[in-house]
Amino acid sequence: MWVSALSLSCLLALGGRGAATGVFGGGLAENPVGPVGLPLVLASAPSKAAVTVGDHAPAFALPDLHGRLTALGEAPVRPTVLVFWAFWCDTWKDALPQMRKLAAEREDLGFDVLAVSVDGKRVDQFERLTGGEAPFPVLLDVGGPVSARYGIEHVPTVFVVDGDGTVRMRKSGYPGNAVLLSALRSLCGRDLRTSPGGGSRHSRQSAPARRRPR
Repeated sequence: MWVSALSLSCLLALGGRGAATGVFGGGLAENPVGPVGLPLVLASAPSKAAVTVGDHAPAFALPDLHGRLTALGEAPVRPTVLVFWAFWCDTWKDALPQMRKLAAEREDLGFDVLAVSVDGKRVDQFERLTGGEAPFPVLLDVGGPVSARYGIEHVPTVFVVDGDGTVRMRKSGYPGNAVLLSALRSLCGRDLRTSPGGGSRHSRQSAPARRRPR
């Protein structure tokens, strides 16, 4: 049964600061490969309390693939689908086509989509497949502080955050667009009534491009 679970998500190492094999500590070392060909790193230490349904989504600002900062603020406007993934786990390749289709519904319904690379590594794989472009911001959490704050242990992990900044859904593995759109239609109908102007809850700032870790 654990093989089928790996087909949906990959496990992250959660070693302490400076741990030789920790995603959030010393970076990924050589990853063992699971029987379905996916990277497998077992958690070596319990994480802090994870952000879950009913919690307020922590604010953050991270650079995108071009070095521009995108912020998820404390004062949200629109619901957001927030996807934590990793380019060393091939599940991002399965999620990307669905996320493209989901992003096409943003303006009609009034929501946003953000993707966060949990360690900012192996970005070259994303660039080779996509040319470095996606119809939503792809952010780099180099060193993993934001991913650690959210308590990410599997990738992908998907959140739906409402217009008040409250987490309404957390799923390990991409749950499919039908599930996400069902939740978003309910949230967007409510949020657009209270915020008729719509508009993105995310702010972008220019920042010097910097060399990305590979």
